[in-house]
Amino acid sequence: MAVKREYNVAALTKAVRIVEYIKEKEGATLLEIYEELSLPKSSTYQIIQALIGYGILRQEVDKKYRLGFKLFEYGQASVAGIDLRQIARPFLEELAERTGHTVHLGILNDQYDGIFLDRVNGKTYTFTHTRVGARIMLECSATGKALVAWQEEPLREQIIQRLNFEKATQPNAIKTAEAYRKDCDLSIKRGYAVDREESCPNICGLGMPLFRHDGKVGGAIAVGGLIQMLDPDNCEKEITLLKKTAGEISKHLGN
Repeated sequence: MAVKREYNVAALTKAVRIVEYIKEKEGATLLEIYEELSLPKSSTYQIIQALIGYGILRQEVDKKYRLGFKLFEYGQASVAGIDLRQIARPFLEELAERTGHTVHLGILNDQYDGIFLDRVNGKTYTFTHTRVGARIMLECSATGKALVAWQEEPLREQIIQRLNFEKATQPNAIKTAEAYRKDCDLSIKRGYAVDREESCPNICGLGMPLFRHDGKVGGAIAVGGLIQMLDPDNCEKEITLLKKTAGEISKHLGN
């Protein structure tokens, strides 16, 4: 029994790795999966077929495997249980309407990865890389910086130690943990986090944390748009509205 249980755990671990890989690649062939993950071809195929049977994966006409609709059902059920999204939605819509910029809502999950929980498109620019449920670039985005900067020590340091600054490839992006710590301190001092073309060319963002009843960070919101329309050095209106919105949502969270 011990051997069988150990095998089941190993198979489950492989299945999770396969699903994670397909999610990150937004689709992959069998060859890509077993070569990139260094898995045996036969067992990889068997696991994929089992996942297809449960609706977790699907194969399309281009022979690539993609996430199945069962995961969408799971995700919708999970999001439905998160009060934050429901509470924040009307405030996000108002902020997007009044600023004209796209508004994001993000949280940290139990593994301290940033996740986009909601997005309201603005009038000036539509983001293509910030889907609901996608990971947030904590290293460089305004939402991510706001999620990290206001965390209590030593949690903030724990998160910083896990960041991969090589993923932040834009010229303005922060490249070291020490520089990131200084940026966090600056964010707290001025009251908001800034993404100055750090996550995407020509795009800037302003982020602020949301606080729960216990005073801890419960999420973050951010406005983002083209630098021609959202200049971090001349954005008093956006900062005022962002601060007001963050405060209103925090009140509904009990802060």
